Amino acid sequence: MSKLEIYNVSGELLDTIDTRTLSDVKNNKKSEVNSYRDQILNSGVTFNDTLFDSTQDSRQNLAGYSAAIASGVPLPDNFTWRDASNVNQSMTESDLLSFSSTMITFVNNVYSSSWTHKNAIDALATIEEVDNYDYTGGWPSN
Repeated sequence: MSKLEIYNVSGELLDTIDTRTLSDVKNNKKSEVNSYRDQILNSGVTFNDTLFDSTQDSRQNLAGYSAAIASGVPLPDNFTWRDASNVNQSMTESDLLSFSSTMITFVNNVYSSSWTHKNAIDALATIEEVDNYDYTGGWPSN
């Protein structure tokens, strides 16, 4: 699962033999895509020109409030949601549902991009192609 280097007695590199399998290289590259995806997912999402946290905890909290609103539970008076700069932003129920929609769209688009990259990696035929595949493009902006 690595590259084997062959040297002569004077320490000169004679050859490098890649002992990795195409399958292993693809799996490693797809793991890199997953890490990059998670980094983007946690980089924040912009709503009404303000950057908000988009961590898993933030997404779960937002989903909980959205579910409460959908089942008829009103938001408290003067409800705020803290943005990524730790500034409280006033939100109505309508604002919060719109914010939730923005978050859902962002998360879906990020996952869709990761699937596109992983499908592209699966379609590559050589280790060199996989090694050279750049997965940093084609992601949604936050």
